[in-house]
Amino acid sequence: MRLSAFPVAVSVTASVPALAQPTPQLVVGFVSATAQPVPSLSVAGLLLLMVAISVLVWKTRRLGWPATLGAWLLGAVVLAAGGLAGGEAVVAQTVNRTLSLGQTSPASLPLSGTAAIDVAVTNASGGAVRLASIDLADATGSGYFISTFGDAAQRCASGQTLQAGQGCVVRVAAGGQYLQAQVGDVLKVRLGELLPTQPSVGYDQVYYHLGRKQPDLTRFTATQAGYLGDDATDSYSRYLYRTERKRADDYCADNGRGAIDDARYVPGQVSLVAGTGFACTVPESGPIAAAGLKTVVVGPEGQLYLTDGHHTFTTLWELADGGANLPVWVRVSGNFSNAADSATFWQRMQATKNVWLRDAQGNAITPDQLPQRLGLDQMGDDSYRSLVYLTRGMGYDNGSLPEFAEFYWGNWLRGQVTLSNYVLNGAGNSANWIAALKRARIELSGGAPVARSGDATNSYVAAVRDASIRMVALAPGAPVDGGMTAQDLGKLGNPAAAKPWNDLMEEDIWRTDLNSSNLYRTAGKAYYALMYRQCGGAASTQPACWKDQRIQAN
Repeated sequence: MRLSAFPVAVSVTASVPALAQPTPQLVVGFVSATAQPVPSLSVAGLLLLMVAISVLVWKTRRLGWPATLGAWLLGAVVLAAGGLAGGEAVVAQTVNRTLSLGQTSPASLPLSGTAAIDVAVTNASGGAVRLASIDLADATGSGYFISTFGDAAQRCASGQTLQAGQGCVVRVAAGGQYLQAQVGDVLKVRLGELLPTQPSVGYDQVYYHLGRKQPDLTRFTATQAGYLGDDATDSYSRYLYRTERKRADDYCADNGRGAIDDARYVPGQVSLVAGTGFACTVPESGPIAAAGLKTVVVGPEGQLYLTDGHHTFTTLWELADGGANLPVWVRVSGNFSNAADSATFWQRMQATKNVWLRDAQGNAITPDQLPQRLGLDQMGDDSYRSLVYLTRGMGYDNGSLPEFAEFYWGNWLRGQVTLSNYVLNGAGNSANWIAALKRARIELSGGAPVARSGDATNSYVAAVRDASIRMVALAPGAPVDGGMTAQDLGKLGNPAAAKPWNDLMEEDIWRTDLNSSNLYRTAGKAYYALMYRQCGGAASTQPACWKDQRIQAN
């Protein structure tokens, strides 16, 4: 469960240092202190209280000896339980690490990981100690800082006295370098630093990219001419150009760094996280094209909340050459780091429509239920979000849309298209997944698109067609979801002719990756997504399955 006190990740610097850097440390200095009486009911206080009650009872003589005996029994019970004095301090908030104060000062704790650390400082010296200092060592450039965000009642403070067994909490955050970021700033970060602001993604959108961009490098054999680029007559070259090369090309474009530099592309050798086998036309030093970057909001303690790009960055996370350490560039769209508390921060996020608080089934959730990080093992699978992605160019235009626009469409489509009536995946059965790709075209009736007679009515492709037909049928000002109208969300009008729509459906959704001459071509998005589902991975790791399923599909 997400901590309300904002988990924080450590950022990377612009370049990797050649020499190992010292590990940041939390250092707590302390000195011996005279044990102080606890201002609660001590043994002496309880005895005096019981004597006073006895005297009062004897003087009034109204309650008699039972009351006197009761007072003494009550005191005995309290004493036996330890009263309210000298007990170990209870640390109620979530604690990630513990630092014990023993016989030698100072005590230190190495800092690591990708989240803020709540450190329980406990006095294990056997006597009372006074906290002389609370500092960080070797933390320059790391982004770590001692945070005052959270529960002040339990916070450690210099000069504080801890009795034996008592404790307090030091919170160490790691986003200090982002606290002063301004709207429009471009930041280089690691994927592991980004917190999602939505609980789910459309898996099929991610699976399409994973299935297409991770090829089986042994599938085609190079001719004597070698790699020829996007050559329509050479399957080896075109396959690499439209799979591996595209992986690197999209990475460059998504990060504002132009395109892949074809002169520096090494076929079969690309690694995004290692930065090998390719180079972008725009170097890391820039100029980065900020306008097209994915966006973040800076939260308390400098944490970065991703507000756009969950599908792109989840794909990069899941790639074999991606993951938490992959560097990406993002643009700051807001800085709410001055929020007084968690509730205030999330109120601002909701007011600015920078968070999507509905799960994969469209049910409302709280911010604490958002994922801790990117990755399919953290994010739910919203089938309607996948469906909306596949309607691009037919039902709506995805250019310059508000945040979470495709979730608004998806939530509306829940009441328009019942996905259980369609074959969406193979569920391990080849005949079923191939049936999911049965073509479903349109024809025009009275200027509006309708399902073409004789085509599939329950395939995945038919679901995409039917959803698109319902989207274009809306009036521009018709409400969709979240206060958004169809026009706000990029609704397209009726097509002028059926053929361009049907051609787009074939090329973009359902066709396989071999043409009638048995040469490689780019397949449809649903084809790659369903192949990935069917085989449990990409062709790079499941080549035999992809070969077998491809033969059956063709």
